[in-house]
Amino acid sequence: MITGKEAIAILMLFQFTDTIRHDIKMGMEQNLLSNNVLDVFLETIYTLGSAPEVIKSIMKTVDEDGKVKDSASAELQRARALYRSLQTKVQELLRSIIKEQEGSVNTQVQSVYFKLYS
Repeated sequence: MITGKEAIAILMLFQFTDTIRHDIKMGMEQNLLSNNVLDVFLETIYTLGSAPEVIKSIMKTVDEDGKVKDSASAELQRARALYRSLQTKVQELLRSIIKEQEGSVNTQVQSVYFKLYS
């Protein structure tokens, strides 16, 4: 299993090789590169190959920061939606408990105050 950042690095490598491949083709068409230079570049770049389906897959599942997108899979999307929903419910429950406790403390303080000063 690779991390999101590793996936982005792989994506960048494939995109770089595609760019180099394009630049070499343009250089060949315009006779700007010698055969020796071309042979070295071509051997290196074509050894890496091209994987447009891998590039698309990585771009679909990982954002530019290397974090896996919610849309990477339906199961992940459901799990993250459930997590956010539960997180919201827990926050609301905690706020309710705190508010309830504040009310209880205020009532107790008022009761003690009246007993002391009445």
